[in-house]
Amino acid sequence: MRYLIKIILLIILVSFFSCKNESTISVKKLDFPKIIDTSKIKSSLRNSKWQEVVEYNFLYIGKNVDTIFPNYRLKYFSIIKPPPPFPGIDTKENTKINFDSINKSNPMFRFYLDALHKKEYKYCEESDLEIKVDTSLLIKKEDFYFDSKTPFYKAYPILITSKENDTIIIGLQEIIPIELEAKDKSGKWKPIEEKYRHFCGTGLGYIYLAPKNVVLTSVFVYDGDYKTKLRIKLGKSYSNEFYGKINPKQFENKYDDNGILKK
Repeated sequence: MRYLIKIILLIILVSFFSCKNESTISVKKLDFPKIIDTSKIKSSLRNSKWQEVVEYNFLYIGKNVDTIFPNYRLKYFSIIKPPPPFPGIDTKENTKINFDSINKSNPMFRFYLDALHKKEYKYCEESDLEIKVDTSLLIKKEDFYFDSKTPFYKAYPILITSKENDTIIIGLQEIIPIELEAKDKSGKWKPIEEKYRHFCGTGLGYIYLAPKNVVLTSVFVYDGDYKTKLRIKLGKSYSNEFYGKINPKQFENKYDDNGILKK
């Protein structure tokens, strides 16, 4: 009898430590820097009735550091270019504005790539990326067009790391080409957000991501009556899967095939 009790206790101990090791491994896979949101902006859950166009903006780009402070103003730091010279006027006297000085004080300028050099680098959609979503922490995501009075919503942080050995293009101007997907009731992955597209891209620059550098952005925490799995898609790369609540209508565009707004 004592021998049987010892065997049972041994089995319990082995199972306990096996579970503990599995738990530890899963935490390491989603190892995240410490994110400290110092903003006092009020935010709420996002409640979308249809599939909406969503921008994914930079909250941080740079070295993989231990602590990151999300910067919600980075999306407003556009690169300023001098206007084209007028015919018959010397380019040196075309303007008295020091564009180089303005751009050098821009925190995004050192990651800026002129459109003329884009062919020298691989696009993020074609690159091998590690994408992690941390659902244990809430930060914010802005959408002024959805509601200009209260444009900030609760969001989960997204960390993107390039697995490539070379520099890649991670964004066009201030936009990262991310899509949010969810599983429908048949178990198929479908987009629930419409990817932002620049209709007029003339003269727009690119943002590059160097090897071993990271990008921080965020994804809305939606409110709805349908609980399902979600994931981030960026080209051929996907994030870890996580649970969320959405509106089933988010699988549909609010316009029909003729461009008419649905009821």
